[in-house]
Amino acid sequence: VYTDDGTDPSNLWKNKKCVDIYMAFLQKRFKEALERTRSLEKRLAVLEQTGDEIVSSLCEDLVEITEHSNKTEARYVKKGKGLHRKRRREEIRHMEKIKKADAIIRKLEERLVVVSGGVVDAVNKVLEDSDSSKSDSSMEEEDEENDEIRLERKLASIKAKDEEDKASHQSEVDSIRRQCEQLK
Repeated sequence: VYTDDGTDPSNLWKNKKCVDIYMAFLQKRFKEALERTRSLEKRLAVLEQTGDEIVSSLCEDLVEITEHSNKTEARYVKKGKGLHRKRRREEIRHMEKIKKADAIIRKLEERLVVVSGGVVDAVNKVLEDSDSSKSDSSMEEEDEENDEIRLERKLASIKAKDEEDKASHQSEVDSIRRQCEQLK
């Protein structure tokens, strides 16, 4: 193979001037490559150090976040248990209130039965008294009219008291039922 000027390329290597120029060119490129390699090695070392520092920093951050997460989780578990205990105490307290309210309702119902029975007994006693007063003498007929008026008044007052007691009892029962419903 020949060059453009028709010379044999193997003859170029015999020319010392050409070889020197070519060697200088190669040495210059070699030095540039070495400098670039050293520069890249320095950059690589810096990047490796920076990367190591970043990885180390990330690991420390991860440890801190994990510790914080664990502490937060433990705090929330503790709060949850506290809230559960508080809710349970509230349930127990409400159940006790309900039991007390039920006991009060039973007592009031017993009182109502007693009051209702007492009114019936009082009316029967008044009627018995009026029957016995009629059988005494004819002289007491005027007294009977007075007694009848008195008995009617007494019966009316007993009925009024009975109605008041029933209304009072009913309002107490309603109040207790409302309280029980609020507790539920």
